[in-house]
Order: sequence, then structure tokens, then C-alpha cells
Amino acid sequence: MRLSRNAVVLITLVYLFTGLFFFSYRYLEEGANNRWPDWRPPFLNEMSAALASYILFWPLFWFTNRYPFVRGRRWKHIGFYVLALFAWSFLHTTMLATMRPVLYQLVLGKRFDYGYLPVRYLMEFSIGAFVFWAQVGAISAFRFQQELRNREVRTAQLERELTQAHLDALRLQLRPHFLFNALNAVSSVMYEDPRKADRMITSLSDFLRAVLRQESTHTVTLEEELRLLDQYLAIMQVRFGDRLTFTRSVPDALLPALVPPLLLQPLVENCVQHGVHPATGELVIHLEIRAEGDALHLSVRDHGQGLDAPVAEAAAEGSRVGLGLTNTRRRLERLYGQQQQFLLTNAGDAHAAGTGALASIVLPLTLEETEPAHAL
Repeated sequence: MRLSRNAVVLITLVYLFTGLFFFSYRYLEEGANNRWPDWRPPFLNEMSAALASYILFWPLFWFTNRYPFVRGRRWKHIGFYVLALFAWSFLHTTMLATMRPVLYQLVLGKRFDYGYLPVRYLMEFSIGAFVFWAQVGAISAFRFQQELRNREVRTAQLERELTQAHLDALRLQLRPHFLFNALNAVSSVMYEDPRKADRMITSLSDFLRAVLRQESTHTVTLEEELRLLDQYLAIMQVRFGDRLTFTRSVPDALLPALVPPLLLQPLVENCVQHGVHPATGELVIHLEIRAEGDALHLSVRDHGQGLDAPVAEAAAEGSRVGLGLTNTRRRLERLYGQQQQFLLTNAGDAHAAGTGALASIVLPLTLEETEPAHAL
């Protein structure tokens, strides 16, 4: 265990004020008895005792590092501490017997009488034992607090690394899922209209390049996310032609808001997969984004058949309803914890199919100028 510079300064001040405290007590005790003697002798006595304890603190600190008085090692090291107690008390008394005559001669110009030294060693032992164990207790408490803080830091770091790993895995999982669906869409028109398939492949290449540029981030601005969504829609527009209608309502003030990358694409892709109207073959998708207080609300709606009863029930319970949407739900939980909400219901009447599906997401509203609030 190492001490910072601030800790060293704090320890020095503690011993300094301890010496001043005992000096004031001794001096005021005489004053309380209506005796006001020369203040210098008690000042030299108490400050020299504090100085001797301060000097011996550092070898004691090294000793407690070498033989830590912690759980599992207390009884193993207790013999060392008993020997250290006798050594500490002997050295402390010897230092006082050495320093005080010199200080008295320099400051007061008179001789200091410490009495019969063998008896003095015995007399000072009780006080020395108290100071010794107080120092050991303080060092042990500081060590415990520091180890607890280090453990908390390591735990938080491991949690962040685990969350990062989960997010990376989820993001990587999303790419082959999208690519599989996109290639299926290309293959569906390849033999009917090769030129259309070629345009879809070109748009797909542009989309994948944009995705790869977001390799090392877990949040992007809403403006970037919408630009990526437009590239995905360009692929689908080639496939559906005039049958695809996409509208959006997004205030310009929300474009700097931070959202997870590829947040909207799985929602729109779910509309493409399941939102085609069974009678007309049209695909109508509407995106709405708004802010309410400190929350960002995003919703994607189609006008297709909607969710049948089992799927609606599974979505309400948070069960798996497809890789893309399940992946999105997990990413939101990792990034925002309880601060997010993701719902998939039937539009209009939540229990009635045939009105289209509605995917709704609520996130903390965080603009690009500030760091996103991740709940780890």
C-alpha cells in the first residue's frame, strides 16, 4: 500500500495538531487551577512526543505493509506485533530521552531531568502501547478502505468491460442478420429484373460501408442514424418501387440527440418483413420522433396486418419476437438500464390485429455536447 502526497500531508497535520491539542490541554489544566506557568516546557514536552510518534509512524507503516494485520493473518502475525510494540515503545522513550535535554538547553537554557530511565521505560510503556495500537488500527482501517475502493473500481471496470463485450456481440450479431435479409431481397428480384438487383447491391454496398464506419462507437447522433436509415430505405425502394411509402416527423432540434447506431433500421426492417398490406401489397411506414421533458420518444408504425395474438402477447411480456427486435431490446437494456422502454404493439387497438404494428422506444434525451448516460 502506498500513500499519496495528500495522505502524507494529512498524516503530518494530524500529528502536528495532536501535539498542539495535548499542549493546550496541559497548559489550560494549570490555568484552571489558577496557575499560569511558563508555556514553553509543556509545549516542548507534547510536541517532542508528537514528533517522536510521527517519526516512528513511517517504519510502523512499512511494518504493517510487510505483515498486514488483516483477516486470515491476524493470529499468524500477532507475535510480530507484540515484538514490534516493545520495540516501538523502547524507541519512542529513547527518542524523548535524547531530544528533550537538547531542546530544553536550546530553548530554555536549562537542564532537563527525565528521571530514572529504567522506570521511565516501564512508565511510558502503557501510553506507548495505546499510541502503537491506535496507529496500527488507523493504518489497518485506511488499508481496508483503500482496498475496498480499489475493489469497487475493479468491479466497475469489469462491469464496463462486460457491458462493452455484450454490446459488441449484439452489434456484430445484427450485421449478418440484416445482410441475410438484404441478400434474400436481392435474390427475390434477381431473375425478374437484373437491373433492379444491381441497383440494390450498389445501395447495399453503400449501406455496409456506412455501418463499418461506426465500428468503435455505441452512440451516434440522430442525424447520422437517419442518414443510415435513408441508405437502407434506398435498397427497399428499389425492391418495392411505388408500393413503398415512408414518411417521418423529426424536429431539427433533435438531430444532435444521441442514440445507439442501427437503432431504427431493425424497426423499419420489421415493417418491411411483416407490414405489407395483405390486400393492396403496399408498404406504408411512418417514423415519428419527439421529445418530452428529458425523454426521447421514437416510434415506427406500419399499416399492415399487425401482430397476431401470440406474437402480441410475447412482445408484451418482453419475449423474443425476432432476432433484430430482440437484439435491439437487449442493447437498450445494456446501455440505459431502467431508463429505457421498448414496446411492440398493434397500432390503434393494442389487442386487435389488422391495424398495423407500432414499435415504440423511450430513451434518455442526451445531446451531442454531453456524454451519454450509460447505465452499467
